[in-house]
Amino acid sequence: MTALYARAGRMMQQFLDGICTVYALQPLAQDGVLCGGFADFAGWQPVEGQESLPCHLAVQQNGPAAADEDGSRVAAHCRLFLSRAEQSGAPPAGSRMRVEQQGQVFWLACSGLAASYPTHWEMEVKLLDERA
Repeated sequence: MTALYARAGRMMQQFLDGICTVYALQPLAQDGVLCGGFADFAGWQPVEGQESLPCHLAVQQNGPAAADEDGSRVAAHCRLFLSRAEQSGAPPAGSRMRVEQQGQVFWLACSGLAASYPTHWEMEVKLLDERA
């Protein structure tokens, strides 16, 4: 079984065409008051050991028929695949990610836990409006 997982892991590496950096909220203290949060990136720091990770971001959108005339109801559903070989653990719940893939940069939010597979981590993520 170990040989099968090793082979699957090598095949998965061919699929990963992006680079991901995981960020966790570490609020800054100014005059004894914690600041920073979800509206901006103040206090968000890269997670040690989870920088420049091989990844693949899959984006799927609902069709144009489901959108308003101005396109405001078009929603993207995103799934992020991360290599297990490069990191010690799963990205923390509530983390944010910066993904560079195919010449584009995506800023993402992950609210839940990553699904763990022998070859990779997989999680639902959301495109951040202020960074999209």
